[in-house]
Amino acid sequence: MFFKSWAKWGYKLSEEEINNFLEIFLNGTNEQNGQILARVALLHYSFNKSDPLFVKLSNSKVGENIKEISKYILFLNSMHKEYNKKGDAESSAALRFINVCFRCMSNPAFNRYGMKLWEKAKDSFCFSKEKILNDLNEAKNQNMENLIIVFEGALSIYNYIPPQFDIAN
Repeated sequence: MFFKSWAKWGYKLSEEEINNFLEIFLNGTNEQNGQILARVALLHYSFNKSDPLFVKLSNSKVGENIKEISKYILFLNSMHKEYNKKGDAESSAALRFINVCFRCMSNPAFNRYGMKLWEKAKDSFCFSKEKILNDLNEAKNQNMENLIIVFEGALSIYNYIPPQFDIAN
C-alpha cells in the first residue's frame, strides 16, 4: 500500500510539473520560445556528442526505455539546479524543456502533453534557427572554432522532434 501511494504521489507531482511548464511555454511568444529552443538545440547537440545514453533515450518511442528515462530525469534536475545557481536563465529554461520532454516520455499517459509541447515548439523553429545563425556568425567573426562547431551542430538539429512526439513518424 505504501509503495502504491508513493508512486501515485510521484505521478501526480510529475504531471503538475509538466502542466506548469506547458502553461508557461504555451503562453510564450514564438520568439521567446525560439530563444529557449535555440539553447535546447545547443544542449541537445552537446549531449549527443558526449552521452550515448542521451541519444538512445531521446530517440525512444512511446513506452520504450521508461526506467532509464526516469533515472535521466534526476540528472537533468541536478543540471537545471546548477544553471539556476549560476543565473543562466536561458540554459535553465532549456534544461527544464528537455526535462519536461523526458517526463512526457517516462509514462505513456504523459505522451499527450509532449505532443502539445512539440506542436507549439514547431511554430518557433524559424526563430530558433535565426538565433543559432546569429550566434554562429558572431562566433565566426571572433574566430571561436570550438563554438563554431557547436553552433553548426545545433543548426543541424534545431528542428528535431523526438520520435514519440513527431506525428510524421
